[in-house]
Amino acid sequence: MNRFKSIDSLISGKNLTKDEFNLFGELIEDARQRKTLQNAYAGELCDKEMTLKESFYKLAEIMENLADEVEQIAKNMETALLIETPESSFHRE
Repeated sequence: MNRFKSIDSLISGKNLTKDEFNLFGELIEDARQRKTLQNAYAGELCDKEMTLKESFYKLAEIMENLADEVEQIAKNMETALLIETPESSFHRE
C-alpha cells in the first residue's frame, strides 16, 4: 500500500469548508499539477533507467568480446615471436 496520500484524499480528510476550499484552491490545483508532473517524471526516469541498464549490458558484452580478441592477439603474437626467433636463441640442456 502507498504510504503517501493523494492530494484529494488529504483534502477530503480535512473537511474543508467551501470558503477554505476557495481560499486554498490555487494551492490545491498547484499541488495536483505538481503531482501530475512528478508522475510523468517518474515514468520517464524509469524508462531512462531501463535504457541505461540495457546499454551497460551491451557495453559489458562488447568489453568481454574485446578482452577475448585481445587475448587471441596476444597468443598470436607469442606464436609469431616464437616462429621468428632464430633457433640459436633457444638454450638446450
